[in-house]
Amino acid sequence: MAAPRAQGTPVPLPDGRGSVGDGRGSVTAPAPKRLATNLLFLMAGEFTAKLLTFATFSYLARTLGPRDYGFVEFTLAPDGVLHSPRGSGPRLVRR
Repeated sequence: MAAPRAQGTPVPLPDGRGSVGDGRGSVTAPAPKRLATNLLFLMAGEFTAKLLTFATFSYLARTLGPRDYGFVEFTLAPDGVLHSPRGSGPRLVRR
């Protein structure tokens, strides 16, 4: 069993890139790579959400028919109207 380390003592990284807390090593990927990865996951998530929404409403339109699908859209319309300002962000906030 290893002896306990003093508070603030750097902990060596297993791959020899320095140690955690010494300013040289890092457990995470470099910032540009991390940014690209996060952007890729964000875009994939947004695309998947839009694709599933499109598929769901297309299926409902074909299954329910014009009258019943119109009722569904009429019911969901207030949600779209009431949530439209949220996309504007801080521009709507006045102090």
